[in-house]
Amino acid sequence: MKQSTDILHENDLVRTSCREEIINAIVESSTPLSEEEVNTAITGNFDRTTFYCTFKTPLTNGIIHKIVIVNTLVKYAITEKQKQTKQHAHFYCLNCNKVFCIPEVSLKYTRLPEGYKAKQEELLEEGFCPNCN
Repeated sequence: MKQSTDILHENDLVRTSCREEIINAIVESSTPLSEEEVNTAITGNFDRTTFYCTFKTPLTNGIIHKIVIVNTLVKYAITEKQKQTKQHAHFYCLNCNKVFCIPEVSLKYTRLPEGYKAKQEELLEEGFCPNCN
């Protein structure tokens, strides 16, 4: 498992304690986390503005990716470029409310009408994970 310092270096980003803690919290979690869960997991005492501004950096640089469950529930996971493509499926457990990245299921771009350009496609399966099934 890569450390935040390696991930920041590979992406040519300056190391800050807030960036390191945000990335470490997501890397060390077994499932994707919400912003609130990340904020709870970090140990540094960062003000709200610093946290949210810093949180955007790994997202805009592709270090983490967003998983929209419903409009009010968004989770984030580390993007391991060596292990998964940018486009992959996610699974949401209706019982334990955990989200799992499923890199074994890759997405194929749909042919769109002329003039449209897809930036991202998402597949979210809902059901029961192996622990809840």
